[in-house]
Amino acid sequence: MWSEAEALITKSRKIRTTILGQEGEETLRARGILALVLCNQGKYVAAKEANRQVLEVEKTVLGKEHPDTLTSVWCLADLMERLCEASAAVSLYERASL
Repeated sequence: MWSEAEALITKSRKIRTTILGQEGEETLRARGILALVLCNQGKYVAAKEANRQVLEVEKTVLGKEHPDTLTSVWCLADLMERLCEASAAVSLYERASL
C-alpha cells in the first residue's frame, strides 16, 4: 500500500514541479507528503533528507513562521526522534511550537 502511495505521490510531485515550479506551495506539499510516506515505510533516513530539502525551500519561500514551514519542522523533529537523535528532536519540537 505505501509503495503504491510513494509511486503516486512521486508522479504527482513531478507533474506539480513541471507546472508550478520547484518552489510552488503545492509542489512543496507534495514533497512533504512524499517524506511522510517514506517515514511510514520505515525509510527514516530518506524521509529525513526529503523533509530537510522541503524545509529549506519553505523557509526561503514561505518564511520561518509560516504554518507549512512549522509543520515541516515538526515532521523533521519526529524523524529525528525515530532516528534516536533526541537532542536535535527536542530543539526542533521547541522551534515548531512557536
